[in-house]
Amino acid sequence: MRVEIEISSNIFFLPEENLLILREGKKIRTVKLEPLLSEMLEVFVNHKNQMISKEHFIEAIWYNNVFVGQAALRKNIYKLRNLFSANGMDKQLEIITVPKKGYKLMVHQAKTPIKHVVRLKSVAYGTAALLLILLMLNFMVSEEEDVRVTATSIIAEESLK
Repeated sequence: MRVEIEISSNIFFLPEENLLILREGKKIRTVKLEPLLSEMLEVFVNHKNQMISKEHFIEAIWYNNVFVGQAALRKNIYKLRNLFSANGMDKQLEIITVPKKGYKLMVHQAKTPIKHVVRLKSVAYGTAALLLILLMLNFMVSEEEDVRVTATSIIAEESLK
């Protein structure tokens, strides 16, 4: 079974395949991860927006080998940050260093591009204007019918006199 983890609204992670999937509108882009980076990202994703101690990483990935773990952890955090930056994900995925404690993956949702917001606003304004015109026309027609009914009534009353 294929596991697909949603990191943000347009970034998905497939840990078994060491892949990140970026959805940009109709376009889909994949980014292959080194197995170690994939393991680290999986730890981060399981603790989104939470501080993860250095010890937790070393225990989970380097099996408590503190000597190898410390240097490798720093090196691979650097690689993950560069990977996010190189693929335009650094605005949504940000690794923050918590001094002397650990790291935190901050996930920020993608923002709708301004041109789409403007387009949506103009459609909404256009629809509102059209509805207003239709209401005015409907009012004018019904008022004109009222005038005809009133004129007919007056003519009928005059003929009765």
